[in-house]
Amino acid sequence: AKKQLAALLREPDRFMAARGACRRFPLSTYIKNRYRGKIDGLIADELHQFSADSGQGDAMGELFAAAKKCIGMTATLINGYASGIFYLLYRMCAYRMEQDGQSYAAPAQFAREYGVTEDTYEVTEGGYNSNRRTAKRKKRSRQKPGVSPLVYSRFLLENGVFLSLMDMGKDLP
Repeated sequence: AKKQLAALLREPDRFMAARGACRRFPLSTYIKNRYRGKIDGLIADELHQFSADSGQGDAMGELFAAAKKCIGMTATLINGYASGIFYLLYRMCAYRMEQDGQSYAAPAQFAREYGVTEDTYEVTEGGYNSNRRTAKRKKRSRQKPGVSPLVYSRFLLENGVFLSLMDMGKDLP
């Protein structure tokens, strides 16, 4: 230990590995745990970049949870699919999503309820001696573009402001 201290005195800018250091965790988690309720306001721009199930989106959700008032801004709220806004809504207003019966683990249920899905079925003819004449089974289900207006009325109407460039009153460069 004395040798290390002497080396540190000779070269104060050198790199030394810390032993027994705390484990790493995201800065957003630290802010949420340490400063919850102490942050008056948060402004998040380009909100659509946090709409996926990602670490970046989780960090934004933790910062939203730490602030008393939040403003999220984007020009592209929805990518055309109902699933494109699911995680964003859950991070911004989880209580409303839970009141609506949505589960964070089931984004497909939200997409079925508020989006457009296409189900493909396979129909097979029964044989000559079969008890059933036809059998139908689901082959696959996929999302199509489209979002129900109920998303706006249930989740966004009371908490959203929708502006156009004309409403801003300024010319953009």
